[in-house]
Amino acid sequence: MKLRILSLVVFISGFALLAGSLIKDRKAKAIALESTEARSFVIHSLVSSSENGDPLTPQGFHVRAVSATGEWKETRYSFDGRVSTLAGTKDGIYVISGKSKHLYGQNKIELINNLMRSEEELRNNPQFVGTEEVAGIKTYVLRHKMGGEAYYSPLTGVTPLKLVLRDNMGSPPVMVIEALSVEFRAFSDKDINIDNLPIELDVAKARLESLKSAGASQQAQKLEQFIEEIRAKAKYIGK
Repeated sequence: MKLRILSLVVFISGFALLAGSLIKDRKAKAIALESTEARSFVIHSLVSSSENGDPLTPQGFHVRAVSATGEWKETRYSFDGRVSTLAGTKDGIYVISGKSKHLYGQNKIELINNLMRSEEELRNNPQFVGTEEVAGIKTYVLRHKMGGEAYYSPLTGVTPLKLVLRDNMGSPPVMVIEALSVEFRAFSDKDINIDNLPIELDVAKARLESLKSAGASQQAQKLEQFIEEIRAKAKYIGK
């Protein structure tokens, strides 16, 4: 349940005030957007999870900034006080810790940018099961055969506005990440820039070993090659 562990932290009282301000006028902002061209946006999402079949309980919220280039940065606030940051740059996906960044894997921005979906493509997807409004925006729900749903809008491309995770098809949700607001606006490169932080490879190494243990040799080989590329061209800490 690494996804739950990485969820970021903020105290409930503070979040209640923030949520109230975020929800105001979100529908009016969404209606004003007509073009599906790539744009920068910021999403604030509530994260809820369930243990042992219990009802979903709010655990924290995520603030995700996505640039028109496909680069992104996400800060995760957990209601137990923890805060963590992830970032996807042209060079890879990183976990930010203190004054360093820990390599996790490849980001493949060009591939992501080529996966921008139109309404027609979403509706004709074999996994399409319906539409639903999320944060004032119409989304197209795609259901994975193993269970769980992702809610996409052409306005936000491959970034889902809602994720429902299940242990298997038909089972109750174990986690829901749902946008409270989506703000389409420009922001500066420094908002997502992490180039000045040195790289640590421990997270990537741990993931590499887990892939090998799981028998995912092809994925492990690609990650290993990527680690060596990072070693060759970037400043890093560790061996």
